[in-house]
Amino acid sequence: MKALLLYIFYLLKVAIGVALSVAPMTSLEERVICMVEEKNIYAVQRTAKDSEYRLGLYHVFENAKKQADDTKYNVYNTETGKLVYKPPATRSELFVRDLYYEDRVVRDEIYNKKLPWVYSNGSIKFGRTFNATRKAGLRATNCVSGAQWAMLLSGCVAPNRDGVQWYGLNGDFRWLSANAESCARKYFNIIDVQMTTKKALKKGLLEPGDVCTYAGMAHTNVYLGDGKFFDSGHLNCTRSSGEKAPFKCWISDKYYPNAKIGKILRPIDGYFRVQCGVFSNKIYALARKRLVAKAGFDVKLVRDGRDYVVQCGLFSEEQNAVNLAKKIEEAGIPVLVKEV
Repeated sequence: MKALLLYIFYLLKVAIGVALSVAPMTSLEERVICMVEEKNIYAVQRTAKDSEYRLGLYHVFENAKKQADDTKYNVYNTETGKLVYKPPATRSELFVRDLYYEDRVVRDEIYNKKLPWVYSNGSIKFGRTFNATRKAGLRATNCVSGAQWAMLLSGCVAPNRDGVQWYGLNGDFRWLSANAESCARKYFNIIDVQMTTKKALKKGLLEPGDVCTYAGMAHTNVYLGDGKFFDSGHLNCTRSSGEKAPFKCWISDKYYPNAKIGKILRPIDGYFRVQCGVFSNKIYALARKRLVAKAGFDVKLVRDGRDYVVQCGLFSEEQNAVNLAKKIEEAGIPVLVKEV
């Protein structure tokens, strides 16, 4: 009887071993293997140089692509250093991504590297960008600059030499240069809310990426979704107010529930479409599609009202669309880039 039980146990052990050998690797197993083998690894990170704050390492490209789609980070081949995948993303998604990125870096520097970040509204002259401030060792900001830095990091606004060009006061935006408001209106809609934060959240009026101002306050913060706010003001400091008050973080579930939101800036989520023709007749559209496909480009038909658009790509960044359009044009195919 004992021998029979031992034999059954042996068979079960063999069966479990076989099952484990053919089971797909988990993300944890992949990352452990990636630490040992350095070839053909896909890294999920913001930029090619930002490996310190990468999100993951994978052997399987599809697993890296999934995390990139979820987080809007890019995928790089660690052996060649080349970008292999850039997920489609709206301006607001990129803006929110880089607000989270700033918070992640700040927390790491505060708690792991023992490099304090402090609030400053004039006593410390910090840099015009997030990375410039870090490199200079200043590590200070206020409620406006943290959001402005993320706008520049994400490409939501074009770089400017004036630094911070606006701030929130009494529920409205104050513009600090002649072109500041026209620049903001190019990339953002200005929306009048005029209700408490608690009520606006309950009604679902706030969207991720909304930059909020408050009545009776000189303050700005950004709604991220799921009840969280990016706030590089005193709300997330270890002391409630004062110059050089140390920060704990920049993102939390703290906010001003009874404060009245005035106006908000909401990113305009435009895409740039590369198209090789618009046809009212589907037969002509299919003929153009075959021509584009024969030249080696990805292509599909999409409806735009009653018309058929021969679409070769949809990009959040205009330059990427322009680069593809140039290649198609070199193949002798009519093409244009249109913001949609």
